[in-house]
Amino acid sequence: QLGYKSKEPLTRSDAREKAVAMLQSAAKQTGSKYLALVATHLESDPFAKVKKMIQDMLDKLLTEASTEADKRAYCDAELGKSKLTREKQQSEVEQLTAAIEKKSADSAQAAAKLQDLSSAVTELRKEQKTATEMRRSEKARNTQTIKEAK
Repeated sequence: QLGYKSKEPLTRSDAREKAVAMLQSAAKQTGSKYLALVATHLESDPFAKVKKMIQDMLDKLLTEASTEADKRAYCDAELGKSKLTREKQQSEVEQLTAAIEKKSADSAQAAAKLQDLSSAVTELRKEQKTATEMRRSEKARNTQTIKEAK
């Protein structure tokens, strides 16, 4: 068995298993307790606990990375939504501001027109008052003239 050659390279665990099998076989054949003890020690991997701790840490890091990625994706999605909402609302603000400015201009124009019309009404009342006074005066003169003619 010691002269066994394989075409494929052995992994570390395969080599360990073959060595343990050879030592156990030799211990049985020779009846040596020392070879059985060496086989037992070789069979137990002294780094198994360290390997398990490293694997657990790797699993934990991968889980944390996945959680971080999920949180990041959520935050990116929410930021995108917030940006779209903000842009939409900014557009609405601009439209409403333009509408307010137009209404303010229309209001100022209507106020100016109202002022002009008020001035025209005041002028017409003055003219109407003057015309009424002239008619009264002419009526009084006419009435006087009619009396004198009788």
